[in-house]
Parts: sequence; C-alpha cells; structure tokens
Amino acid sequence: MIDKSWTKKDLLEIIKVYEIDIEDAKELSKKPLTEELYFQLLNTENYLDWNSEYPDVYVWNDLVELLEKPKANTELDYRQKQEIIHEAKTILNYCRNGYLLSNTEYECFDDIYLVALKVSQHCDISTCRRAIGEFNKDQKVRNPIEPKISQKMQKILEQKKINKAELTPKLFIRREPIHITFD
Repeated sequence: MIDKSWTKKDLLEIIKVYEIDIEDAKELSKKPLTEELYFQLLNTENYLDWNSEYPDVYVWNDLVELLEKPKANTELDYRQKQEIIHEAKTILNYCRNGYLLSNTEYECFDDIYLVALKVSQHCDISTCRRAIGEFNKDQKVRNPIEPKISQKMQKILEQKKINKAELTPKLFIRREPIHITFD
C-alpha cells in the first residue's frame, strides 16, 4: 500500500508525470486516490519514460517501491518555513539599509553571513532567493553564496523568464529605403 506520508498533491503530480489513466483524479479524496493509483501500478507492466524528478524510477515496480516507502521529507513544515522567511527578511533589511550592521540585530558580518548560508538552502522560496541575490551584491562578500534551487523550481523560473520576455514590448528600427507608390 502507498505510504501515508505522500500527500494528495504528490500523488497527482506522479499521475500527471507518468500519464497514469485515473478518471477524475483531482476530484477523488486522498484515500480513494491512493487505492486507485496502487491498483493501476500493480496491474501495469510497461517501462516508464525517465523523468528528472524521479531519476531512480525506470519500471512500474520501482515506482511502487518508491511509493510504499515514506516520502523523503525535504520540505519545511509551516513553522520552519516562517522562521526561514523571517531570517530572509532580516537579510533584506540589512541589504536595503545600506549594508550596515548597526540597523540589524547582528553583531558582526560573520553572523549575518551564517544566516545567509542557512537561508540559501531554501531558495525555492521567493523571499529567500531575493535575499540571497541582494546579499551577494554586498562588497564585503568575498565568496558569493550560491542559492540552492530545485530542478522543478528552475524550470518554473525559466518559463516565467520566457513568458516575461515575450510580453515585453519591443521596438525594431530598420534602416531601409521605403517605397511608396500612388496609383
């Protein structure tokens, strides 16, 4: 049976990624959805297309084994997420006040650098990405901090960048002779 640690959102994502045929999957509650998904996985024997989100899954049995184990909890719970966002906001406050420590609760630059390292591990959160981006502009930072962003979020950000570029008005200037004829 599918482990309870997998959320309905996770199961719907797996159904979408591997194109598993479950009728009205979004309408089902979690328990009937898990039962139907498990039934579908056990009664299918085909190979799966490789997917970067689940790189260890090649056949249906691998997917069944993955779902029977508890989900690897890489996400933050609500309280932890709020703490990380608060720390990111203190970094943003530091950056937007001229990179002055006197306006913060930190005593030295090393303290705020350590907090920035901690925040950089959760850059799927937009506030954290923004904080690290501005923190790296500080001239006291010798080694810029690399934000840790998941593959899924990188794809989303790239698509947003493409969409934004398409919506930006563009002006083209052509320096060609223009021929006007009157009949």
